[in-house]
Parts: sequence; structure tokens; C-alpha cells
Amino acid sequence: MPSSSTMPPFVDSVAAACRGVFAGSRVFLAYAYGSRIRGDAVPESDLDIGYYLVGHPTAGHLPLADEMVLADRLSRCTGVDVDSRHLGGAPLEWRGRVLEGGLRVFCSDDVARVTLERELIVRWLDEKPRIERLHEMRLRSFAATGI
Repeated sequence: MPSSSTMPPFVDSVAAACRGVFAGSRVFLAYAYGSRIRGDAVPESDLDIGYYLVGHPTAGHLPLADEMVLADRLSRCTGVDVDSRHLGGAPLEWRGRVLEGGLRVFCSDDVARVTLERELIVRWLDEKPRIERLHEMRLRSFAATGI
């Protein structure tokens, strides 16, 4: 996790909120991503938080009620609406883009984190060119058909 001296103040407060909310929960790793992290948020933008679960980094899920409680606690701590997503079952592209453009804001197990990130980086970098080519082909098709 970046040190607090390298994080913008808002992200530092998000990391502090995540430490307080996720400590003792099934979440072992979390990233903040999206418009608030990119710096192009509008006042009503939410804060996107993606997380992985202890023992189930690529599967499993929290019951919806538990996820809503965590998101509500994060919202109260940060002062903005939070949209939390379990990344374990998310598509590779989503997980890769969160890893590339997001900021790690919580980690309770560095060994598991490094293992997960290493495996994700290898898969994402292998597949990213193909995924981007497919997106480009789809956009050309839309442009050609006027959709």
C-alpha cells in the first residue's frame, strides 16, 4: 500500500476508513478506483471500492446485507456514497483495469496479495492486447452500422 505521504488527502482518508471498516471482516484486500481516483469526479460521483475475500480471492461472495453494511460504514466514514464490488468473480478485464488504475487502500495479508496480484498481472498482460483489439473491432462495427 502506498504510504500516506504519497497518497492524496482524500485517498489517505479512504485508506483510513477501509482499515477501520474492513479490519476483522472477511475482506483482505481492497482497491479504490473510478472517477474519484482518476480525478474526474463530479460532486455526485460515488467512490468505487473493489475487494477480495480471505480464502476466496477469486470466488466466494459476501451476503448482500453484509456488503451493504460495509458500503454504508465506508460512506459514513468518507462522506461520499460508496459502490463496493467483490472482484473475485469479476471479469479479467475489470480486475486488470482496477489493478492498473486503482489504488490499494487496504491489505491484511501481503503474502496473499502478492500471490493474487502476480497471477492477475500475468493473465491481464497476456490478454489485454486481445481484449483491446476486440473492443476496437466492436467500435468499428458500430461506426460502420451507425449503431
